[in-house]
Amino acid sequence: MKKRLAFALFLAIVSTVAFAATGVHGPLRRHPTNPRYFTDDSGRAVLLTGSHTWNNLVDMGESDPPPRFDYDAYLNWLAAYPHNFFRLWTWELTTWDTAGNREKNAQVHRAFPPPGSAAAPGMPSMASRSST
Repeated sequence: MKKRLAFALFLAIVSTVAFAATGVHGPLRRHPTNPRYFTDDSGRAVLLTGSHTWNNLVDMGESDPPPRFDYDAYLNWLAAYPHNFFRLWTWELTTWDTAGNREKNAQVHRAFPPPGSAAAPGMPSMASRSST
């Protein structure tokens, strides 16, 4: 329960920062005359535009552990287009082989940290992986 609360708080902070940068005021809700858009407290239409990448919540790659995700580059890329939304993705599997997708050049991918744990026994904690 504490992890869900922390995650919800993280999402609230990210969206508050993103919306403050784009001039959105207050919580978003469905626009009354066009349900394809949202509106804020100003009543103007707000369109969420964005992109995603599969590894924006967990690190992913072919090495073990995988390289750290470059959030600064990702956020700069989103801002350059100018996107105001992104979806966080996570993986239940910590390892998978793309041969199951019938790929000719299959690769084994790994995800870190494991779901449901700050750090599994014998694995480095997130704090030990943080940049200095």
